[in-house]
Amino acid sequence: MIITERDFNLDVAVNISNVWYGENWPVVYILNDNREAYIGETTSITNRMKQHLKTDDRAKLTKINIIAHEEFNKSAVLDIESKLIEYMSADKKYRILNSNSGMRNHNYYEKKNYERLFENIWEELHSKNVVLQELEDIINTELFKYTPYKRLTEEQYSVIHDILLDIVLMVSKGKCSTKIVNGEAGTGKTILAMYLMKLFADNKVVEFISKENEELFNKFKDVHERLSEYKIGLVVPMTSLRKTLKQVMKNIDGLKSNMIIGPNDVVKEKYDLLIVDEAHRLHRRKSITNYGSFDDANKQLSLKREATQLAWIINQSDHQIFFYDSLQSVRPSDIREKDFMALKNMPNFEKYQIRSQLRVKGGADYLKYIKDIFSNNPPEQRIVFEDYDFKLFDSIKAMKEEIISKNNSFGLSRIVAGYAWPWKTKDLTYQEAVNRDLYDIEIEDEKMIWNTNLAGWAINKKSIHEIGSIHTIQGYDLNYAGVIIGEDIFYDPITKRIQIDKRKYFDKKGKQGVESNEELERYIINIYTVLMSRAIKGTYVYVCNQHLKNYLEQFILKNNYNNKRDM
Repeated sequence: MIITERDFNLDVAVNISNVWYGENWPVVYILNDNREAYIGETTSITNRMKQHLKTDDRAKLTKINIIAHEEFNKSAVLDIESKLIEYMSADKKYRILNSNSGMRNHNYYEKKNYERLFENIWEELHSKNVVLQELEDIINTELFKYTPYKRLTEEQYSVIHDILLDIVLMVSKGKCSTKIVNGEAGTGKTILAMYLMKLFADNKVVEFISKENEELFNKFKDVHERLSEYKIGLVVPMTSLRKTLKQVMKNIDGLKSNMIIGPNDVVKEKYDLLIVDEAHRLHRRKSITNYGSFDDANKQLSLKREATQLAWIINQSDHQIFFYDSLQSVRPSDIREKDFMALKNMPNFEKYQIRSQLRVKGGADYLKYIKDIFSNNPPEQRIVFEDYDFKLFDSIKAMKEEIISKNNSFGLSRIVAGYAWPWKTKDLTYQEAVNRDLYDIEIEDEKMIWNTNLAGWAINKKSIHEIGSIHTIQGYDLNYAGVIIGEDIFYDPITKRIQIDKRKYFDKKGKQGVESNEELERYIINIYTVLMSRAIKGTYVYVCNQHLKNYLEQFILKNNYNNKRDM
């Protein structure tokens, strides 16, 4: 493998034809100046350079790094190109000029070997100061996790293609449309929302659907022109995630932070398209903080007093795409599932499903397993996930130490808990709470405090000393999670059922207005299954209720056991 840096000009383009990889050989290349970069692949670097020199936004670039290898093939360079775009977009040295149209994660012969080669390529680029950060550092950044330059799985690509094709058809006919995309935790809903935002912002939608059928581009040329003027917005109900995505937007060419909006912002103006992430956290008029502003919004939109934020979005946009998971609804203020199901009565409604598990290395089997554990139909036997570190701890101190150790090694490891303790330290900094000897959670002489901030808690390095709640962690990825299961949930050995104790559940907004014990039980169980689905590499569990701990010992290996599958 060689990486050659040259000046980007016509003389170099002509002369490079004499090099062994100059013509009729697959290579990957990086064009850049001091601020911007474009990444590409080609089987004729000579001709490709000449083409770029005739393109305004490429011709201004001054350097080219050509990556060549005697074992490169078309599949390999396509994969390496898309990986470089993905990682360099998060590296922050350059503003990436590429669109994200058509980036896919596909298998090919000896892919594993080329993945190892990519690590060598990155290391050499780092040594040449073409990139700033090491790969392992980039992986933990929010910009990498939410970049719209992610390579889509075949399932994701198919869903995005079908959604966009239908929207283009509706636009061509002057009709509105409503889409709902169902997907459990870790299926990449936020990634798809960001991917769509980039496609629309770059006006690459018609190009995307025409990748495998060039006739479509000519058929929908007029739609292509109309979409260039489309007003789009990404609605993110949760304040913390909204702030994080705004920061990501600032670093992506063609996107702006004001494209990320809250539900209340929707009332202010009309949109051609609204994409809604974490739609299960949209509000209805129940157990909310400010009824006055909610009522004012409904009045301004000439809606009924009980209309929901779902109605606001439909009222204020021609097209809507909702990313939704009913199992992540955790408060009575969340819009009910039946209201989302009623969307099927909207004109031009389509429903999609994404199933591939992209976060948790235990895969969809792990997610099903934890849901079954907390159901009335538990698994028949224990399953040990060879690629996922799933352990039950007897000691809270031992679990804390293990999470700190994992955080030192891998970063992004945090302790989270159910809302089973009051928030005594609210509005205090960590140091202020410690100075006053004031703590929220005390277990086995271990004193801990709740998160001292909401926005960006999961990615703040200081958070390793605090305990996060569902409201700080929902929507985020961790490497390792330590989950404390409080006394708000217990196991009844007589009925052999998991039950809740609402007296020990301290989220005031979480139980205010709850109509039944069954409804609250659903929210609390949803909270714990969400907490246990946050981590990529492993989840550690500490249980306060002894009967529940005894029950979970049937299904989760204790920390001092060997990780061997039960026979």
